Amino acid sequence: MAATMHDLLTLMIERGASDLHITTGTHPQIRLHGKLTPLSQFEVQSPQDTQRLAYSVLNEGQKQKFEEENELDLSFGIQGLARFRCNVYRQRGAVAAAIRVIPVKIRGFDELGLPAIVEQMADRPKGLILVTGPTGSGKSTTLAAMVDTLAWRLLLSGPVPFGLIFRARLAGEAVNLATPTMAVGGEPLKAFLLRPRVPLLDGFVSVIADKTTIVAGQILFLAGGLLAARAHTPPPGRLVPIMTGLLAIEVLAIAGFALVQASGGVGGGGRLLGRIGARVGMGGAGGYLQGLGHLDRSLAALYRSGRRRLVASAVVHALAWASGGLEIYIVLRLLGTEVPLLTALIIESFASGVKFASFMVPASLGALEGGYVAFFEAFGLTATGGLAFVLVRRLREMTWAGVGFLALGVSGRPTALTGSDRPAA
Repeated sequence: MAATMHDLLTLMIERGASDLHITTGTHPQIRLHGKLTPLSQFEVQSPQDTQRLAYSVLNEGQKQKFEEENELDLSFGIQGLARFRCNVYRQRGAVAAAIRVIPVKIRGFDELGLPAIVEQMADRPKGLILVTGPTGSGKSTTLAAMVDTLAWRLLLSGPVPFGLIFRARLAGEAVNLATPTMAVGGEPLKAFLLRPRVPLLDGFVSVIADKTTIVAGQILFLAGGLLAARAHTPPPGRLVPIMTGLLAIEVLAIAGFALVQASGGVGGGGRLLGRIGARVGMGGAGGYLQGLGHLDRSLAALYRSGRRRLVASAVVHALAWASGGLEIYIVLRLLGTEVPLLTALIIESFASGVKFASFMVPASLGALEGGYVAFFEAFGLTATGGLAFVLVRRLREMTWAGVGFLALGVSGRPTALTGSDRPAA
């Protein structure tokens, strides 16, 4: 039976194989549990067969590059199936290909069958960990699991289940996206949903600090984008000076907010209202003031003793912002538009500045669309491409918002307030 690439990749996924090898003179082969297994139901491949199969996943530009260099590395995805890494090369004058599945889900330590000592190593605050092994042994997957475990724990003082944090973040971000609350309305909800494992005070401290490091990460990303734009692909007009001015405003704003947190002044306005309430005889004002005082002291303590965690959190958030550039790169390639990865990252860094400037608008609706169109045109792309990308992104955001509200709906009712929820007198 003649093979098609879709048939081979589907069979590869169904059998749980890690790699597919296509060479002349043999049946197509998959790597299953480290061993090559021939797919004998398909014909032995001729040079014409291997070229047809390999070229079926290449666009015209990639074909031309391969014919010039005789080797090509790429990645591609098949909707409803998976994403793949591919190396196309020449072997004895014929085209050959090696294709590897890119896992969609980052597996945890238990799923990977790793010993407990590996998870303990991931908690070490200092040192260098080398992950080595032959191709296909799971180096990248192991590192991804360790980094994924570290990322969500950076601003929480104790061990909290990943699923709980993930559901709380999804629900909170859905509220931020869908309500006119200056992108902060979902933050108290995040702290509230962590209550089964995290005292409410600690939850509030973590979400306030996390919101700060999110903006700090965005500043790092925008600064990198501006440096790249100036050095490699400076757009015409006043776009770079305008974005530089916006960056300066962001730096001043987040530095001021961080200083207020570090000095214990976040609850200042609330304390003023509480004192007014106490003077006019409002009940509960004393407890309200006490709670704000504990919040301020806890934030100040985090800034004194947890500076490394705060910096690490900002760096991780900068990487998360940069993933939006990869989204631009991938979406445009799927839509048939070639764009350099660096250009996609610069465009996304500028768009992150628009998000900051329009934080009072739910989902930056309208501002982000106009920004992407302007940035696409400034870097030599089409306005149509900008609008097409924004539509894809909005669809993705709507999907995640729906998942977030679903997570909120299925979240169990938090446990009753315990002594650990109440700040000590």
